[in-house]
Amino acid sequence: MTTTPKPSPSAEPEIQQSSIVGAFLRAFWMFGGNVLLFFVTIAIFEKGARTPNLLDTLYWAIVVLLVLAKYLDVRCYHGLTGQGEPATMKHVRRYVVILVQVTAVVWGLLRLGLYQFGA
Repeated sequence: MTTTPKPSPSAEPEIQQSSIVGAFLRAFWMFGGNVLLFFVTIAIFEKGARTPNLLDTLYWAIVVLLVLAKYLDVRCYHGLTGQGEPATMKHVRRYVVILVQVTAVVWGLLRLGLYQFGA
């Protein structure tokens, strides 16, 4: 009669930790980071400064964090697409291109509007 070795208890917390981190990253790039970006955009608008300031730095820092979260989710935690399919680096590239284009246009229009009509 042979016995199969039991997995060590230390192996399970590592797997659980990875899935928690992966879930956090996925939630950040799919929802949380975009909500933060929206509120920072509103704050920039409400402040009405004609020149870029700390809020603009925060805006672009969130964009970088969104890119990094998507990359790490796919590269290290076998992330999924928004439809639940396995994501590839092609998905990451497409996400980055769209994210950067949209955020650059929104930020540029916001800055242009505040420069022309701001306080």
